[in-house]
Amino acid sequence: MKLAFFIILLICGSTQGLVRKNSFSSEDLVVQFAEYGFYKGGTLDLTISVSSSNSDVFYFFMSKDSNPKSFFGDGLTKFCEQMSSHITTPTFKRFEDSKIEVHQTILEDIDYYFYVVNCEKQGMTVDYKASMEFVNPKGEQLSAGLVPIPILKFFFLVFWILVAISWISNWIKVRDGKIWLHKLLTFVLFFTLTFVICDYINWIQLSKHGNISDQFQIVMDVFSICVTFVSMLTILLIAKGWSITVKWVPASQIIFLILFSILLTALIQVRKGLQNPTSSFFVLVTIIIFLLIFMRLVLKSTSQNIKTLENKLTIIRRYDFQVENSPVWKKYQMFRFFLLTIRLVILLLIVDQITKIFLSSRYQWVGFLFDSLNQFLLCCFLAYTFKLRTINRQEHENWHAFLNQIKEVDLQQQRQSLIDANVSGVEYMSYSDIALDKIPNLDDLEKQLIPVIIQNPPKNGQVQSHLAYQTDLKSLQSN
Repeated sequence: MKLAFFIILLICGSTQGLVRKNSFSSEDLVVQFAEYGFYKGGTLDLTISVSSSNSDVFYFFMSKDSNPKSFFGDGLTKFCEQMSSHITTPTFKRFEDSKIEVHQTILEDIDYYFYVVNCEKQGMTVDYKASMEFVNPKGEQLSAGLVPIPILKFFFLVFWILVAISWISNWIKVRDGKIWLHKLLTFVLFFTLTFVICDYINWIQLSKHGNISDQFQIVMDVFSICVTFVSMLTILLIAKGWSITVKWVPASQIIFLILFSILLTALIQVRKGLQNPTSSFFVLVTIIIFLLIFMRLVLKSTSQNIKTLENKLTIIRRYDFQVENSPVWKKYQMFRFFLLTIRLVILLLIVDQITKIFLSSRYQWVGFLFDSLNQFLLCCFLAYTFKLRTINRQEHENWHAFLNQIKEVDLQQQRQSLIDANVSGVEYMSYSDIALDKIPNLDDLEKQLIPVIIQNPPKNGQVQSHLAYQTDLKSLQSN
């Protein structure tokens, strides 16, 4: 409750209203300071001031072309030399008294780019202050290319809530199941859901008021970074088999996974904030390379887990047990499905990054659609694949009966091996607790590992002993 109240304060507390204000400095001859997509009937009110006393050599123009060079024809230098021949038009004006004011109603659907031309001596830094109010019909504050986003965010929010309800319902139904991976996925799901809610509120605020408070923008940026980082790290941990095929991942691997996730997250966030096409393309290529490395890491680790599970299934088949009724088979199916879906998610992420390079400003919403879709699909795939499952009592009993059968068969074989090796205390040898991961792999079974009885001092007249494995017969005899 306190968190919700705090978020509302951040959104509403210092909202700047309908007017966007921007202060910037530049020594460039041409400075693009804004862009906006208008629908027919939209309006713009713009005031710009400059710090130079010689304001007569400053010009304002707006163009539907994102390349300002096309506006000048023979070149910027010649334009400045012949500036007196340029007639003031609704899209081109000369500064007067160090400022300029533009009030205009847009008569067509068009994307405008706004520029200031500085014909003063090159190398001199000039300070600009701009106050802008861009409004589309019906009071819509968003640029035309962003107008569909609040609707998209709403539908994805509904889908996220349905997934969260399904996840909670399943957890209540199978509440006895407790594994660390499920707890991690629960955190990821609700952490991302919180971000989706805040993001929807953010876009509604932008649509109605054209701006949000600086504090809330910082919160959203940090939120976005954390969601991306947690998602990447979760994928890598699952690929390593954490909480499924292995209980712990080595600390060195954990550190590597964290550092790699941080680096990839940072690259994606930098890519979002870049405006320069050259820099953006360079970062894009770097992101794609890292995503391919990321895919390689995930696929390699997942394939290793699948191979391990296949070996265990082979052992199970040797004992004539129906593998489809074993927990190992369920884990095997999980990783096979994970391997398939994670390829799809990463490829969609790469396509998303490439697509944004070619999207015009009128279709910016497509990039946001890809982002939301990737995020949603990833969470759905993970939730479906690794959700808690109801235990079939009959299968559970059959499985434990099978384990007891393995214990007995393996125990008899080991007793015989110990008798052949002249090891005393064989009559006290027993299994107290055995799990499938303690059964030797197929290769080890064929090598006939030699078990060893470690004897402790007698207690209550009986020899206390426990079982260990020894692969070297000479070492066994020396003991």
